[in-house]
Amino acid sequence: MATLQEHLDELDRMVVGGTNIPQIRSQIAFIGREITALDADYARFIDAHTQSEQATAKALADLQTQNQALIAENSELKRPTLHNVKVTRC
Repeated sequence: MATLQEHLDELDRMVVGGTNIPQIRSQIAFIGREITALDADYARFIDAHTQSEQATAKALADLQTQNQALIAENSELKRPTLHNVKVTRC
């Protein structure tokens, strides 16, 4: 499959070589369709990227909330110290 640049180069050769008008117009129409398809792809990629960013931000916020809840839960636990641990000898 030829690239868009190759199609543009072909159009240039057609113009320089004196190709008849209908063939040149056909090549221009083809290039126009390719550009339209690329524009549509670009719009889909931007939409997908935006959705991905939003999902990532939500997941991060959820993890931060869970992390804060765990920190709060663990801070209520009594930590062992030399004063509140019974030492037994083996």
